[in-house]
Amino acid sequence: MREPGKVRKLALAVTALAAAASVAGSQAPAVGASVRVKATRNETWSPKTKSVARGTKVVWKNPSGDSHNLVAYKGRWSKSASLPDGGKTSYRFKKSGKYRYRCTIHSDLDGNKCDGMCGKVKVS
Repeated sequence: MREPGKVRKLALAVTALAAAASVAGSQAPAVGASVRVKATRNETWSPKTKSVARGTKVVWKNPSGDSHNLVAYKGRWSKSASLPDGGKTSYRFKKSGKYRYRCTIHSDLDGNKCDGMCGKVKVS
């Protein structure tokens, strides 16, 4: 038979672990989860920078009414997709790092500096 004090300590430990897991889960999506980035009517990505865990699929959507595209320009990845009104594309980030992308229709690139409709995914 277990002692009441030990049972109470075990219950408190389990509760603390569950609370910690809940807080950690609210800060970053679980591995294998997906997050959304969208094109806005004022020709920006929202959010402009997104932090995700390795294994997360990022989905870019264009509800803006204008045509956009998504082109990788820095980082260890290759991505190029057209995003007509209502279109979407996705990419699952498997490695840590910073991945930059832009809409070539609504941005300018001077070397590695992007001005306009530019975005970044930070993967940890």
